[in-house]
Amino acid sequence: MNQLRGTLRIRSIGIVKSKEEAAEARLADKKYLKELDLQWRGCNEILKPIPCENEVIDGMFPHETIQHLKVDGFAGDRLPNWLNPKDLQNLRSLQLSDCLYFETLSNPYFASGTQGDSTGQHASSSTNCSNGIAFIAFTRLTSVILSGCYRLKNLDQFLSPKNLPSLESISLDECYGLESIPAENFVRFGHLRDLRITYCTSLVCSRPSEEIMVLPPSLRRLCIVSCGELDRSFPSCLQNLTSLTVLCLIECDNVESIPLDSIPCINTLRFLALEICKELSSIGGSRVPSSVVYSYVSDCPKLSYGTGVWGRWARNEEEKEIRQWAGMGSCI
Repeated sequence: MNQLRGTLRIRSIGIVKSKEEAAEARLADKKYLKELDLQWRGCNEILKPIPCENEVIDGMFPHETIQHLKVDGFAGDRLPNWLNPKDLQNLRSLQLSDCLYFETLSNPYFASGTQGDSTGQHASSSTNCSNGIAFIAFTRLTSVILSGCYRLKNLDQFLSPKNLPSLESISLDECYGLESIPAENFVRFGHLRDLRITYCTSLVCSRPSEEIMVLPPSLRRLCIVSCGELDRSFPSCLQNLTSLTVLCLIECDNVESIPLDSIPCINTLRFLALEICKELSSIGGSRVPSSVVYSYVSDCPKLSYGTGVWGRWARNEEEKEIRQWAGMGSCI
């Protein structure tokens, strides 16, 4: 079994009750695996925290060559002790789904969310130390997906450019209890291409609107759906975006205007979706930029177009992929 290659998916881990029993899988010996998918149970089966699962997941230590890790339906309340950049130096993608009892994703190897700066380079680990522990970054991690982590409150330390310097894609979905993300530092993610934040309805943003979310010029796709006060950052957060191709805003009640005729990405924007933005009254002109091949505007009552639907459709594979990424229904 140590010769297994490619992807290993382990289901129904919830029936395992001890670290010793979990260690029998001998995942650390499976050096040819590239992807590990740990499925504990369905979301509807999680009724309360199960503290022993913290020990169980500690016993499922994978080999350091793992590149892609998924954890689904975990009922513990902390990350496994091996999920750190020292033990998983080759990790390229991380997906945590329906881990209902995480409140934070802190890590003793990480620098604080406010320490230092990031150049956006694919650098080696930092040499700074605190309490005898060297700060180490996930230098190869390019994709983070957090979905259905209802009790997660704060990502200020985890989602830091210093700790994740190579990040290209961020997806935060249905983390209803999430109150704080370091969106003002997103501009320091020099490689960030995709940013999707949906149904994080408790986000609180006390900064001035132009400082809430600052985005890097590298960003190509942006989707914000029903995210508390985060939408107060529009339209100022668009000012650096010279390469944006996808803009999707849904249930963004604090957005009053999107000046499509003057934003830097006027010649690169291809996909535009504006839906249920109750205060949106202006898009900077009577029509969308000519570069847009797909547009959908609906239920924005203060726009002169009223509450009807108007748009431009391409109906090709590119549009299908974008709608799937943004979580939009096939009927749109």
